[in-house]
Amino acid sequence: MNASRSPATRRDDAPGVTLLEIRGLRIEGQSEEAWHEIVKGIDLTLRRGEVLGLIGESGAGKSTIGLAAMGYARPGCRITAGTIRFDGTDLAQASEADRRQLWGSRIAYVAQSAAASFNRTVGSLLGAPDASSGYVFPVGGGPGVVSVAHTHHDYPAADIAAPLGEPAYALANSVVQRSWSTPDPRCGIGLTLQAYDGQVWTYCHLAVLDPAVTPGAVLSAGQQVGLVGATGDATGPHLHLQLQPATSYPQEEPWFQGFAGTAFSWQDDEPTPGAPQPMAQPIRGLAAVHQGPVFRVVPAAPTAVVLFSR
Repeated sequence: MNASRSPATRRDDAPGVTLLEIRGLRIEGQSEEAWHEIVKGIDLTLRRGEVLGLIGESGAGKSTIGLAAMGYARPGCRITAGTIRFDGTDLAQASEADRRQLWGSRIAYVAQSAAASFNRTVGSLLGAPDASSGYVFPVGGGPGVVSVAHTHHDYPAADIAAPLGEPAYALANSVVQRSWSTPDPRCGIGLTLQAYDGQVWTYCHLAVLDPAVTPGAVLSAGQQVGLVGATGDATGPHLHLQLQPATSYPQEEPWFQGFAGTAFSWQDDEPTPGAPQPMAQPIRGLAAVHQGPVFRVVPAAPTAVVLFSR
């Protein structure tokens, strides 16, 4: 009996064996409705046990190449040529389903940021923030690059701004209720999970969903669930976080506020959403058409500002 595997499935874990081989990689980026080549014929080889560094100025394409090594092109980019062979599998030609089986289990992208590049411990660079009352902050990177406003433009939610590709984490010990890797027109790629305390949370606009995040999966607080992106109806990379139903702001949660200054910075100096806000009365005759307040007056500005919700 021959116990060796077939060449198609055999993996050689010996040091020095080629693990990643990229040949002729070309990537285009979209700008003003035109495509421009931003990575022009990259060749590299990474053997098992080796560490390979890419050196270049900001915008040179280092992160783009790193994501492409997973067979992934960030929004606004596309791989136009080349082979990306990881442990015998050409990720450039593999189906999305096959790639997702590898993402998170065999190959992963650990994002870095300018604020977290120097003088940081490995734990703070690679891991989620420390837990607070059973919760962790759902986006990595730190307050230098991660920020959030006290309010949301439309309804109670938090748009957590972060660089594309920053890790997104399960915010508590939880169970996945729903997940979708095909972008929804509004929410993009995302998931809904129920935390240990019964609260239900939805994540939107991820760039990549970890293949382990499937309905019924049990997640630990701080477990990576994907990468920050801009899929769906998003104006830029961020994690949209909301409770289900969206009856209160995540920013009102004590655990959320406890991470201010350590995991994120506030984008504004406004009071928290729970603070009393003077509300103008709706114009007579419109109440039957528009239920609830139509506008509110913000007293903090030197001149009164009226914000319309419709």
